[in-house]
Amino acid sequence: EDALSVYEAQWSSMRRLGTSENCMLSVMTNLASCHDSLGRYEEALELRRALYAKSKELYGFSQFTLAAALCFSSSLDRAEEFSEALALLREVVPVATRVLGAESGVTLGLNSSLGRALYLPDDATLDEQREAWKILESTMRTAQRVLGPQHPTTYDLKVDCKRMALKLKKALLADGRRQKIEMLKQALIKTKLHGELHARKAKDPTKNAPPPRTFARGWLDGPDSDDRWSSFQ
Repeated sequence: EDALSVYEAQWSSMRRLGTSENCMLSVMTNLASCHDSLGRYEEALELRRALYAKSKELYGFSQFTLAAALCFSSSLDRAEEFSEALALLREVVPVATRVLGAESGVTLGLNSSLGRALYLPDDATLDEQREAWKILESTMRTAQRVLGPQHPTTYDLKVDCKRMALKLKKALLADGRRQKIEMLKQALIKTKLHGELHARKAKDPTKNAPPPRTFARGWLDGPDSDDRWSSFQ
């Protein structure tokens, strides 16, 4: 609470005096962290959204901007704003991989957030869950090699991988059951139609029977058919 009061006073003073953008972004970062640690997640989210947008506007995809994106994605994850998080991470993960490298702590964190944004929504598709599993499993292996098995990031990734594996297993079983149920429905429909046709034929063999085929039907049939037939004799 004391730190938050200090940063808020500093923020107010900077806005009044027109301090440099770089200093303003630094104070915004500290303010967001204070709100987050105090459980004021909505305030932290709004600050981090503004911080990321301003940093991207001023510096492009710099290391500072990518770090701000990681904090922003964490706040979106906590707020369960998965659609916005997914849009953000689809944009920044390839950039972070190229600029910072696949083994950077920021890149690992962004990949972890991307996997979570894919598999955590209740309406996540089977394809999204498969993609999430590939991302999380690959990121976990990299973190284990680079950061070590006891590092908090590695541990969190292991937990997410276990949860993801269970969810994906359930989804695959459900998808298999849906396919089997659909196949059974189609088989029952065909069986029912087959049974109805047999019952109809048993009741009236001539009903719905195909008409007898004759040579040049329509020309040899009719009131003058005898005369037409005689021309062939």
